[in-house]
Amino acid sequence: MKTDLHIEKMTVAEKVDAMEVLWADLSKNLESDILPDWHGRILSERCRSLETGDDEVIDWIDAKKQIREKIDARQNS
Repeated sequence: MKTDLHIEKMTVAEKVDAMEVLWADLSKNLESDILPDWHGRILSERCRSLETGDDEVIDWIDAKKQIREKIDARQNS
C-alpha cells in the first residue's frame, strides 16, 4: 500500500509529529532481531554516560519543547 503524505507541504513540526506517530506504531511490533548491532552499542554508551554523570536525563515533554524551539528559531532566522 502506498500512502502519499505530501511531505513537501508539511511544516517541520508536522513532520516531527508524523515521525512520532510512525515510531509509536513501529515500536509496538519491533522484534529485537531486526535491530542493528550498532543500536545496542549506542545504548550501552549512553547508559555509561548517565552512570558517570557525563550526561543527564530530561523529561520527554521538555525535550520535545527544546527541539521545537530550535526548529522554530531556525525557521524564523
